[in-house]
Amino acid sequence: MKSTYKIITIFIVILACGYLFNILFKKDISEMTEIIISRQAVDNEDDESHLSRSSVEMINGRLAVHLPDSVQQQANIELAALKQAEYKNELHAIALVIDLQPLVKLRSNIREIQTETRMAETALQVSGQEYERLKLLHKEASNISERELQQSKLQWTSAGIALQGKQNKFDDLKDEAIQAWGSELTEQLINNSDIIKQIVERKLLLLLVTLENNQLLPEETDTITITQYTNPDFTSEAYFLARALHVDNKTLGQTYLFYTPAISLRTGQYMDAWITTGNGLLQGVYIPPAAIIWYVDKPWVYLKIDNQSFIRKELKDFIVTRKGWFIQNEFHDGDEIVLHGAQMLLSEEFRWSIPDEDDNP
Repeated sequence: MKSTYKIITIFIVILACGYLFNILFKKDISEMTEIIISRQAVDNEDDESHLSRSSVEMINGRLAVHLPDSVQQQANIELAALKQAEYKNELHAIALVIDLQPLVKLRSNIREIQTETRMAETALQVSGQEYERLKLLHKEASNISERELQQSKLQWTSAGIALQGKQNKFDDLKDEAIQAWGSELTEQLINNSDIIKQIVERKLLLLLVTLENNQLLPEETDTITITQYTNPDFTSEAYFLARALHVDNKTLGQTYLFYTPAISLRTGQYMDAWITTGNGLLQGVYIPPAAIIWYVDKPWVYLKIDNQSFIRKELKDFIVTRKGWFIQNEFHDGDEIVLHGAQMLLSEEFRWSIPDEDDNP
């Protein structure tokens, strides 16, 4: 009886252990299966994402970045269609708004000495007339003493010396003005021209225009255009005033003075200046500055060659203008370039040139 009880007990224990083992084993198998399936799904998603994001390929001997439409939308890729345009050759220069305080002070000193000179001229004239009157009375009636006559002559002589002093001071100021501003502007200061009046009253601003590469201002240039790189909507005209003796240490070159009614500009502000040379028209396209990226110190743009492929193209023979970079031969009417997003394409292009760690043996 006892042996039968033991056998039954052992059998029950074996069944219980088998049941528990079966439950635990099935759970582990199920979890392992889920992990494997999950990893495969992730790998498949990575492969699909990898394939759907971008790729590179050689097209006609050039490396092209392939970017699906969905990725272009997510990356906010914006294109610009180039249009045939004409360009009238212009020189680029730098314009600086000059501090007017030295000019205002010099003008004030000149006007002051001019007033004093006129007063001295009047004093000399009056004293001279008085001396001549007393001299005539002394000669004819002898009722003017010699002492009075000599005193009158001394006053006349003193007035002449005073006038000479004022004239010398005026000449010194004139020489100072010529050394600082040149003879052309000095003449306008002395004559207090309408342009000088408006400049002093800040109705006009004075610009120092420096031409690049020691170029000279074309003859008969009387008007130029000024623009601001930071404000594409700003444009104004400036008018020739005189050759300048100032030098801008930041932009060495031939310098000229212009004035402009753009009184919103601030002293010390730099702008771009564009000077028409009068040469013939050129045919080409304008590349927007926003489309240009720099790599190895060279300018590039991405050119769209089909709906999903772009190639990087270097800009070589270009002219920087106020409307953009003008190029004659490298692009054609209707070509589409990347206006916004070129930097991302450059990153994608070089991302594919770096081997994946998973590809290493």
